[in-house]
Amino acid sequence: MGRKKASRDESEAQQQLMKATLDVIKEKGIDGATARAIADVAGLNQSLIFYYFGSVTGLIIESVRDMSATRRILYTDALAKSANLQEAATKVFDIFNKIAKHVRS
Repeated sequence: MGRKKASRDESEAQQQLMKATLDVIKEKGIDGATARAIADVAGLNQSLIFYYFGSVTGLIIESVRDMSATRRILYTDALAKSANLQEAATKVFDIFNKIAKHVRS
């Protein structure tokens, strides 16, 4: 009987792999996001990519989903705390600019 895959929240290794994936894509582009490159950045064995995510493509998809979910939470929180449309727009643009600055650095 095969091992049961842990959910994303259950494993620090999964979180490390997802962060490393985004770092590798940022540095080398999508074509450079190989199992070896991601595992090297994460400091983990590349077999964990296949164990947790099934493939590099699965890891990339899950990494982008996680990033998008995090951004959605930030935007939703900012909008909920805004008194009017102008304030909401300002907060959303501030978040966007902080994220864009982080991605470029």
